[in-house]
Amino acid sequence: GLFNLGAITMQDNSTLDNSGYFVNLGAITTQDKSTLDNDGRFGNAGAITMEGEATLDNSGRLRSFGDITMQDKSTLDNDGKLYNTYFNGLRGEGRGAITMQDE
Repeated sequence: GLFNLGAITMQDNSTLDNSGYFVNLGAITTQDKSTLDNDGRFGNAGAITMEGEATLDNSGRLRSFGDITMQDKSTLDNDGKLYNTYFNGLRGEGRGAITMQDE
């Protein structure tokens, strides 16, 4: 699997294809016509920001502990399990936001 401690920035026509285990502790930014394709188990502890004509294609299991922001003509295609929550362990509160702007 892939374990990443920093931010991931995808530009142009880049593709990140996960079919195993992927843990990201930083933010993910997808720009232009880049694609984040998840068929496996993907845990994200940061925010996901999609810009341009970026695509997040989830047919696996995506657990995000941050906000998902989609701008411009970006697409979120979910055929799997998507859990978008923010958890504050001290207070036991949970929340998550998906924000879609423009087209």
